[in-house]
Amino acid sequence: MSIVGYFQGARGRKHLVLVVGAVAAVVVVLLAVVSLYNHSSSASVTVSGASAYLEEGRTTQGQPWFGVANVSFVSGYPLTLPVGGTFTVSLNLANDDSLAHSLVAFNPNAPFHVVSSSPPAPVLYAAHGDGDTTITVQAPGAAGSYVLNLTVLCQ
Repeated sequence: MSIVGYFQGARGRKHLVLVVGAVAAVVVVLLAVVSLYNHSSSASVTVSGASAYLEEGRTTQGQPWFGVANVSFVSGYPLTLPVGGTFTVSLNLANDDSLAHSLVAFNPNAPFHVVSSSPPAPVLYAAHGDGDTTITVQAPGAAGSYVLNLTVLCQ
């Protein structure tokens, strides 16, 4: 008996309806899975701005060790990246004191996380020395728009 002959008659039509229904159900499930995958892989985080606050002491002349207490990162924002992705912020600082000081910790506001710094903390700045420190930050795990506020502890 051929496949066409099998689906002729009442019993055959019933099987044909079952086969077509099963194929349609599989197609619907596959489309749902693909849709969920595409939706989750396209979720993104927007970092609309970033700033750093340096918790630092004062020189004998009463000036902040690094000359500023607040740093606003204006270049490169807003920044869009995948949920949980990483990005960097860089500090170019000059130690205005006659003593060496270090950047000992980088504490971001939730839900951001610091992954690393380069050079790694503690970052020593010699007396009257300057340098760059790059901090790698992990973006939040949920889509949305956020502002990074980074507190830098100095000693």
